[in-house]
Amino acid sequence: MRQQQLILTLNDRGNRARREIYRRNQPLAEWWFRHIRASLEAEEPRSAPWPDPAQEVFRWR
Repeated sequence: MRQQQLILTLNDRGNRARREIYRRNQPLAEWWFRHIRASLEAEEPRSAPWPDPAQEVFRWR
């Protein structure tokens, strides 16, 4: 089993085929991340946070 893995990693054709499989969805991923980046940069800056509610003391007895 170990020897077969070595042959696979040293085989140039296998490496090329594996590389193509990895890069098959790369254009889609590049478009997706570009789309996400554009939508994030188009957002308005965050407004000031709302003030905390007034603290109240509840009497238990």
